Amino acid sequence: MDSREDGGFDFDLSLPGLPDIQRRCQEATRYTDLKMAFPRRRAVKPKTLTCLLVGLSFLGLHLWFLKAKSQQERMSDGSPQIARVAPVAAPPSSPGPQCLANASANATANFERLATCIQDFLRYLHCRHFPLLWDAPAKCAGGRGTFLLLAVKSYGGRTGRRLFRLGAAAREDAERAEGLAAVVALEARDHGGVLQEASADTFLNLTLKHVHLIHWLEARCLHARFLLSGGDDVLVHTANVLRFL
Repeated sequence: MDSREDGGFDFDLSLPGLPDIQRRCQEATRYTDLKMAFPRRRAVKPKTLTCLLVGLSFLGLHLWFLKAKSQQERMSDGSPQIARVAPVAAPPSSPGPQCLANASANATANFERLATCIQDFLRYLHCRHFPLLWDAPAKCAGGRGTFLLLAVKSYGGRTGRRLFRLGAAAREDAERAEGLAAVVALEARDHGGVLQEASADTFLNLTLKHVHLIHWLEARCLHARFLLSGGDDVLVHTANVLRFL
């Protein structure tokens, strides 16, 4: 720093630390400007936050109820209400003379070494008609008709609108027959979606079940637009199926 004739001073700007000091002063000035432009917000009180969350919860619940009511109104859209008809056990039917076992099947080579279900299949291969144990007469009832019918063919007693297509307990399941019958009856009474005949419930009779299902559709659900027939080991995303159709 040097003195001038007018009494002032000249500063030497070539000092080693001066640029760094200037940079820090500029940063401090910018930080002060930011604080003035964005004043610090006051902390939200817990009571205020709680009231806000409760209000949002009630709003969401109200919107959910409005949406559910709107969907229900669209489903009814002036159509007559479908009365829930309790399913009933099928009345005793007379399909004709009792189908007897074909004794000539016993002459098949190594017949005695075959599994029991295979032996029964060969003995009763000629049988086509069986008494109906459970029916679902109201499954496709209603003024709006049925868009999609899901028909699930079971085997081994496992159990738009669903129809479970069952057979009677196979001979190897005789010990569980009473319990299986009770479960099927409960399912039929609660949901009205069981169609069961007296044929043995084995995988060898799946084609026979499908033929009987076609006959049932002709009698009970003739105007269904779509039928999805599958097994009880298939996962079906109903919403995606409806969206695809």
